[in-house]
Amino acid sequence: MPIYNFKCTKCNEEFKRVAKVGTDEIECKACKEVAKRVFSGECNTYTPGNPTGRVRKGAGASQK
Repeated sequence: MPIYNFKCTKCNEEFKRVAKVGTDEIECKACKEVAKRVFSGECNTYTPGNPTGRVRKGAGASQK
């Protein structure tokens, strides 16, 4: 799941939150009003748990 940047429309609080792809609005953690997604140019993702264990094949795969 991606980590998005949000800014509250009421209190101007800025924060990051893990959210579903395409989430544009979320509840502000400070005042509980609507916070809108802002674009910062960063691209961060959060992958819970361990790697999938899949073997990478093709370009970029390790040569053994």
